[in-house]
Amino acid sequence: MKIAFIGVGRMGSRMASRLLEAGHELNVYDPYAPAMDGLKQQGAAAAGSPAEAAEGAEIIMLSLPSPATFTDAVVGETGVLTKVSPGAIVIDFSTVDPATTKDIAAQCARKKRLLPRLTGQRRSGRCRIG
Repeated sequence: MKIAFIGVGRMGSRMASRLLEAGHELNVYDPYAPAMDGLKQQGAAAAGSPAEAAEGAEIIMLSLPSPATFTDAVVGETGVLTKVSPGAIVIDFSTVDPATTKDIAAQCARKKRLLPRLTGQRRSGRCRIG
């Protein structure tokens, strides 16, 4: 399965590493480029933007440290929504408030006809694109 992981710092790098160990094809992006180095050594492809990481991915996972970083990674000029494939699933593990998650889900729905589905956890959001 082709997966994009955006935000590979302390928490995201560990989750991304497990995905590589499980044999998944992984594109990674982090606003702090050196954070991708260890994952590149494990076989991940480093992307230059969230959009580049998301292009062609079946699942896009985000683990970012703030609402602003999360928002930019999804709906910004080089955000996920500019290249996301129909049928992809977006899963958010970011440190954001519920209102930001709901706002981004609504923007996803408007821009790409996504079907937002928020998980039971207060800080996570999931959207199926299609």
